[in-house]
Amino acid sequence: MQAVPRDRAAILEAIYALPVGLRLRGGVTLLQLVRETGYPHQHEEIGVEEIRSGIAGREAIIALWLEYSGDKGANWGWFFQGPYQGLYLTGSRTRSLEGPINTPDAAEAYAYFIKAELDSILGWEVRLVPEPALTGRPG
Repeated sequence: MQAVPRDRAAILEAIYALPVGLRLRGGVTLLQLVRETGYPHQHEEIGVEEIRSGIAGREAIIALWLEYSGDKGANWGWFFQGPYQGLYLTGSRTRSLEGPINTPDAAEAYAYFIKAELDSILGWEVRLVPEPALTGRPG
């Protein structure tokens, strides 16, 4: 078992690296990897905007998460896709109450996906609600 980060920046970097960890540590579950990031201890404090600002401009990491989402190959759960006609999409394949988030900002779509995906993996209730500060639209 890896040491669990406590520093917020280290937690975010561990989250960003999850797809790599999943590949390199094949026998470890995604749930275990998420626990090892330290995210479960600070999930309420880590929001979409913090995730987005930390990943903005880091296209290689965003590409790894797009690949992870595509490789899931499931008809359920959260997805992160794009770009399609200049937009990235994040949403749920199984929940009809919430429409997908669509945005030209890959980091924004990624941040919504990460927050929903991690909370879902940990068994917590997930609501995909656009943050007005990110979208520029009323909440």
